[in-house]
Amino acid sequence: IAPSAGARDVAAQFAGASSKGDSAMLKTGNPTAVWMVTSTDADVARLRAAFSSKPGSEADEIIRELATSRQIYRMFNGGTNYESNQMRDDLMKRHFLDAYTAAKARGEVMPKVIVKLGANHVFRGPSTTSSYEIGSFVPEFALTTGGQSFGILVVVAKGTWNAYRPFGSDESDKTQRYDPLTTSEYAVFDLKSILGAAGASNWTLIDLRPARAMAANGRLKGLDSKARRLLNSFDAVVVVPEGHASVYFR
Repeated sequence: IAPSAGARDVAAQFAGASSKGDSAMLKTGNPTAVWMVTSTDADVARLRAAFSSKPGSEADEIIRELATSRQIYRMFNGGTNYESNQMRDDLMKRHFLDAYTAAKARGEVMPKVIVKLGANHVFRGPSTTSSYEIGSFVPEFALTTGGQSFGILVVVAKGTWNAYRPFGSDESDKTQRYDPLTTSEYAVFDLKSILGAAGASNWTLIDLRPARAMAANGRLKGLDSKARRLLNSFDAVVVVPEGHASVYFR
């Protein structure tokens, strides 16, 4: 989609620099080696000038997304983690709305949507990074369309998981032992009672909505903050008795 050989050369140059940065990150374990961190404002300006893209075109969208992602990386690496996370969350919401609007334009009167993400992104209320993510946005948006939503937390009771990252990890992390009670993403919840109520060999669905209503109406006593957080964050919990790591492709 480059409008000229010069624009193609600029794009190829940055693609090559990005590939080298990825290789350096894998080799050294240093996440700041990637192009999103090492590039400059002048690099982005050069890319924009080379393409001179019309607003709304494919090239314009790609460059805009790249620039926004780069800003998210730079803010995080610069120590403004909250602002970085919130910008990322807001970008996810805009992507959701774009996809929803496109589905409506194709003739879907009431588009059906599945949002499958890590639990931290689909909490109702503030996430563990204190930002309001797509999990808070979608239920409210659904109401404005005359629809409804249902939030499910999927928990694996035991097994292994792929905790490998391209920096600061080794091969053994690809099959790391998994314990939901010590997983940081679940630390804000009381999962002990949920796991105790689940079946040992079958998948278990636990509907949280009746308990949430009872707690809100003062008919459930003695709940601590972690139990209340779980009730307020999801509509149901699915407990999988055992799970194992997915395959990591490089």
